[in-house]
Amino acid sequence: MYLKSNKKIIFENIIKCQIHNFESFNTIIIDGEGIEEYFIKNISSLKNIKHIIIELHHNIFSNDEVAEFFNTLKKNSFVQIDQCFNSYYFRKFTP
Repeated sequence: MYLKSNKKIIFENIIKCQIHNFESFNTIIIDGEGIEEYFIKNISSLKNIKHIIIELHHNIFSNDEVAEFFNTLKKNSFVQIDQCFNSYYFRKFTP
């Protein structure tokens, strides 16, 4: 969807209700060649997630889009803890 290719690969998605005890998980690792946008925009629906590790693809997203992603995470109480190249670790702090 985000990277253009002549190859067409079809695979079945897994939705969170198909994951046994999904609410018991507190971490999400996102390395999806652009799909991080979907998870960040919908992070408020993942109440159990306290840690996010994201590989951001700056060849897909503009600096403004990345800033918007970080702002969305901040609004949802996530703070950037660390960074290595284009990978970021955020932790949720709740009052």
